Amino acid sequence: MVIRNTSMSDRNLEQIMEETSKDDTLQTLTRLIIDGWPDEKNEVPKEVFEYWNFRDELSNVNRIILKGEKIIIPTSMRKNMLNKLHEGHLGIEKTRKLARDSIFWPGINAQITDFISKCSVCLESRRSNTKEPMAESETPELPWMTVGTDIFYWNINNYLIIVDYYSRYFEIAKLENIRASCVITHMKSVFARHGISSKNLLD
Repeated sequence: MVIRNTSMSDRNLEQIMEETSKDDTLQTLTRLIIDGWPDEKNEVPKEVFEYWNFRDELSNVNRIILKGEKIIIPTSMRKNMLNKLHEGHLGIEKTRKLARDSIFWPGINAQITDFISKCSVCLESRRSNTKEPMAESETPELPWMTVGTDIFYWNINNYLIIVDYYSRYFEIAKLENIRASCVITHMKSVFARHGISSKNLLD
């Protein structure tokens, strides 16, 4: 049997072999894979309890332990492997998928989540991309004391909308153009009917 994990260079595979040989837990696991597992879980050394449920998937190839075709990474290399997985600062699910295709160790998903949640680059990126919450406007004491105005485009025409913040009543006027003089003319028409506002909020 050969290792088909093409994401690993020969140098990385050699390092995994070397570190596996120094890893007491993986050496215990290797002996169980070669000599056979006991019939009961309580007969298994405690340090390899977490491998019991998928023991039938484990094999040892060229001094590297595999779970299926995924390489089990020695403890000493796991932090560095997390760094490599997260080099592109992918999100948690994408990083997990990247790992799932090639490597394994017990608790890897939880460690990926913890690692990314503490990544300073990702935290800064999330902060900079967080939209500021919309500021809530206070309800004015009287109708047409505070209004909001905006211009929008719809069906090849421009329109002016004026909203009374007290009643939420609004008026819409079709604009011949969006020059200031045209907009002001329509605003004067609205204010002539409802009274001049003391505050005009522009979007």
